[in-house]
Amino acid sequence: MRILVATSILLLILAVAVPAAAPIQLHRITKADETTSTHLSLDFSALPAHRLEVSGQRVDLFLTDADASTLPAPPEDGKVLKVLLARKGPELMVSFLLRTAPASVKVLTDAENRRLLLHLDWGNGRAPARLAISRNAPRLTALQGGEVVKNILEGKDFAASWQRFCEDHETPLRVAVPVRYALPPLPLLVFSPATTGAVGARLAQGVEALRGGSWRRARELLDAVAPEGLQGVDREAYALLFGETLLRLGESARAQTVLDEFLRAFPESLLRSRALYLLGYLRALRGEPYDSGFLLDTLQQTATDAAYYRQLGRLLQAEVELATERPKAALANLDQEPLAAPLSLYGERVRADALFDLGDSAAALDRYRALGEQIRAWGAFPQSLARLAEACYRKGDFAAAVARYAELAQVAGNDSAGNLAAFGHARALIRDGRVDAGMSQLRTLAAGPEGEEAAQRARLLILDREVLAAPAEKGFMKVLDYQQLGVTAASRELREEAAFKHVLLAALQSVDRSSLGFLEEFIRQHRQGRFRDFAQALLNEILPRVIRLEVGRENYFGALVLVEKYRDRLVALGADSGLLLDLGSALRRLGLLDKAAEVYFYMLDAYRGEAGEEPFYEPLLTVLAARDDHRLVIEYADRYLERFPKGALRSEALFYKLKALTARKAYPEAAKILTSTELKRTLELDFLAGTVFWEVADMNRTAESLARALADPAARAAHPQHLLLWAEAEFSRKRHDAALPLYRELEGVAGLADQARYRQGQILLALGRRGEALKLWEDLAEKGEAPQWRQAASGALFAETSR
Repeated sequence: MRILVATSILLLILAVAVPAAAPIQLHRITKADETTSTHLSLDFSALPAHRLEVSGQRVDLFLTDADASTLPAPPEDGKVLKVLLARKGPELMVSFLLRTAPASVKVLTDAENRRLLLHLDWGNGRAPARLAISRNAPRLTALQGGEVVKNILEGKDFAASWQRFCEDHETPLRVAVPVRYALPPLPLLVFSPATTGAVGARLAQGVEALRGGSWRRARELLDAVAPEGLQGVDREAYALLFGETLLRLGESARAQTVLDEFLRAFPESLLRSRALYLLGYLRALRGEPYDSGFLLDTLQQTATDAAYYRQLGRLLQAEVELATERPKAALANLDQEPLAAPLSLYGERVRADALFDLGDSAAALDRYRALGEQIRAWGAFPQSLARLAEACYRKGDFAAAVARYAELAQVAGNDSAGNLAAFGHARALIRDGRVDAGMSQLRTLAAGPEGEEAAQRARLLILDREVLAAPAEKGFMKVLDYQQLGVTAASRELREEAAFKHVLLAALQSVDRSSLGFLEEFIRQHRQGRFRDFAQALLNEILPRVIRLEVGRENYFGALVLVEKYRDRLVALGADSGLLLDLGSALRRLGLLDKAAEVYFYMLDAYRGEAGEEPFYEPLLTVLAARDDHRLVIEYADRYLERFPKGALRSEALFYKLKALTARKAYPEAAKILTSTELKRTLELDFLAGTVFWEVADMNRTAESLARALADPAARAAHPQHLLLWAEAEFSRKRHDAALPLYRELEGVAGLADQARYRQGQILLALGRRGEALKLWEDLAEKGEAPQWRQAASGALFAETSR
């Protein structure tokens, strides 16, 4: 036992003494983009074990015992949209969400630098992008209303286009009037009090007053009845009739107390359905729609033999659904069963309200008009009157809208709603041709409190009218007024309308970086608003103009920022590639080769598989060659040759590839281009060919190429190294008569003269002119500058004189 204990203690000590291994740290993630591939580099403190899972546009890299708590912001842009980190047991999961699904994914290990390289190959085609993350913008022709904005922007029929825009896109007017629920006549209770004496007589008088509709007289009588003096069914009838009387007279608190007590005291009463309906109405009236709904649901379930009360409950429930902005549910309630004749009038009014709320103003107006003869006092239902007035306005019946909004202003219930109704009245007057009266009323409203919605709507409409009346003189002066309303207006819809009109006027005044900035901010703030399509159409129109303007002003960096940000949109619009090529050329002229390359990289990536891709290759290859980035020159030349095997730039791409291969000393591949492809003969090509063929020991082609390149004596003087190669090629071919004069031309060239003189000696000896050869070598051995050639000359002399 002691040994076991001691051993356990020892193990415990060892466990405490040895610290746990520190997790491997992921220090950084960097990214390098190429047109057909992307390379992600993950640097670690030590290489972790890893596994890869690829699912469409998601690539998951699982790293064992790794941690990324200090990882800086990972690279996220057009190709790698999001980098996510998550812990899964002992593994750190690094997920890359990509814009398009890669053709292939590989993980390479760089043990020396403790690095994992994730290679994403995009392939040659454009993979489909998910709609959720696609950045391609719709073309202008696909945008609703785009032509209106285009016409306004281009100055085509300004007044008509602006008028059409205002008429079609006014912010809907909703007047928050009190909601009044219908309380149709309830079935008459056939009731003769059983209680005798003064109490019974007073109850009988109260019932009689109710039958005659004298609610106040009935309350006085029933209020004087002592409930404890009633007998039998009189107690139920009294409580229910008194509660209904109080309710109809607006004494909701007392009515609720009485009706609640009725349900508690008489749970099995045959009059329970009537009480549930009255309580449901009371709760709705007090602004408690969910409590009302519960009571009305209970009514539907329990009133199995009281069809009229069920219909009353459905009608009231439909009104409650409307009040809580659920018009579809309201229609569903009404459609469950036909309403009895006394209730159909109320049901049709509610149905018209629901159709209006669902956006079908025409159908709603038809039903309102059909009810017009039966509902003479629309003011009894202000919520319906407000919908009716706006439906008339929206469907162009401005005279009727004038009348209805005037009625609404009288029953609106508070100053704010009344002023909004007055705004609707003024707006309808203007549309009905009574402009002076309407404008006068608008000015009165506009002078109201700064933050009041009616005042803000009036100011906005006055602005519209002033711009329409004199667009040239006043239109551009109103930009700041629209801008202010776009910030301070009471409702989001009104702010959006004012803000877009500010953006539109700013663009009309001047299409420049400032107006584009206003538009970008509008799109950011109102991404899902009513004017989204118009804003996108406007962006499509002015974006190429602003880029062209920035290039014209030589603000190349500003233009480049826009190209980087909107490259996919520019492609979707079919933007003039000449503009983008001009931008790249300007950056090249300034010596900003990296920035010029960015333009071409972005556009090649965006145009992949689209018309307009081809023209970007030639300037890109030029820039890459000027940067001496020979690897990328070869990659993009190969891509061009694969994408456009019969393209107009085929020879240029081959020539750039040939130069890059030569610079990288990949002579066999360069020679293959020269021997398998017919390139246009130029002086530069002949020089390159001479060098390449020399390196692959093809002396015949070396001599042929350099003979053409150096046919002019001036060229031979300018290129002594190539002249030497030509001479050496001829010497190797044993064409001594051709080589000898070439070597003689090199006698005065420092660094090459000794070799040329030595070769001359060899040629003279071969031609049988031994004395001249020996004399030349003797002179070289004594006076030569290069040790190796002096030594060679001495050796040659010794060999010849020792025979």
